[in-house]
Amino acid sequence: MHANKLYKAILYTLILLLPTSCHWFSKKDGEIGKSLLMYMAVTSNLSGSISMNMEDVENSPFVPEYFEYPKESGDILLLLEHKEKSIPKLKRLYRDEFGEIQEEILQEYDGESSIDPEFMQEVLSYANNIFPAKERGIIFSSHGTGWTPEGYYKNPTKDGITPASALREEDPYAHLVKSFGQIDGQEMDMVQMAASIPSGYSYIIFDACLMGGIEVAYELKDKAAYTLLSPTEIMAAGFPYGDLMEQVFYSEGSLVNRLSALARCYYDYYSDPDTGGGTITLVRSDKLPAVASAVKPILSKDRSAIKDLNMNSLQGYFRGSIRHWFYDMTDFMESVSSDPAMLDAYKKAMDEAVVVKYATDKFLSIAINTYCGLSMYVPKPANPFLDEYYKKYSWNSAVNLVE
Repeated sequence: MHANKLYKAILYTLILLLPTSCHWFSKKDGEIGKSLLMYMAVTSNLSGSISMNMEDVENSPFVPEYFEYPKESGDILLLLEHKEKSIPKLKRLYRDEFGEIQEEILQEYDGESSIDPEFMQEVLSYANNIFPAKERGIIFSSHGTGWTPEGYYKNPTKDGITPASALREEDPYAHLVKSFGQIDGQEMDMVQMAASIPSGYSYIIFDACLMGGIEVAYELKDKAAYTLLSPTEIMAAGFPYGDLMEQVFYSEGSLVNRLSALARCYYDYYSDPDTGGGTITLVRSDKLPAVASAVKPILSKDRSAIKDLNMNSLQGYFRGSIRHWFYDMTDFMESVSSDPAMLDAYKKAMDEAVVVKYATDKFLSIAINTYCGLSMYVPKPANPFLDEYYKKYSWNSAVNLVE
């Protein structure tokens, strides 16, 4: 940790021990019921959409009421807001005695970036220490590029294979999608991001494109009990944040039932053909090791079948002619497996890991003919740059897809 980072860590620890003009911020277990942190890295082309998302939050009757911690108990809604060309701010949002939404700035971070891994770890740890809750959730809203290397989705020519001419393809939907992490020209890959997230979350939600891959879900399996994510891109309108507030802070059901209901709300919203469509999946993290245990013997036995795959026959979750890195996981496994018993074991494990899954018939120009809920990289054609990077993922270590 750099010296300035160490200094801040010490400073934050001292803040936790000192009174402020509003609260006595001392840690006390069991005082808070639920907490949600909305971590929003707002790039310029998403500013309008995310502003509308925040309007949905502020118009919701389910924003928690103000309470003094730890004198009273209640729920907490936090916002890490980082707008491009601005400084990140950590805020507490609450409803006052008149029903009006108020913002309380907890921290301002001059000179920092929300896409810096050390910064993310500092913010999440700070929020968790101030407001320890029985149920902790986080939603990440920004651009997303799945498991791919930092900067690669935008510029795949760095692999030495993709010609520069390929980048000139026109994407008529580019302005419509949240195509995590890109702000002020900075990005953070999924390996870095996962390492920055403390463990113990009840759930993690991605309002960001292409994050619904087995690689991402497996990398986060020790960070949260559940993940809610999309294997396709997400339209710029994003999640239905009013429904999110209701399921987090109002509904009385179990966590899995409330997250399942939120997934259904997402699907219902994007079922309107005029929205562009959408996909959404809720994953139970503790069931993912069984999926890996079922996949590994299939790949060991039938790896040679990958080279003969007709890639055009596989269900893809990508658009355009060059970024073919996200395929339906079960469609791929069915295409390579020669052992029915092994395939059945895989499907049983997937049924337990994927709690709910929803997909419209189309997402923009993508026809969705089969949908298991998760995407997966298929190493064909061979791409030494991507294949070598893929070895960094714990998923690849578990199943040995790329040797």
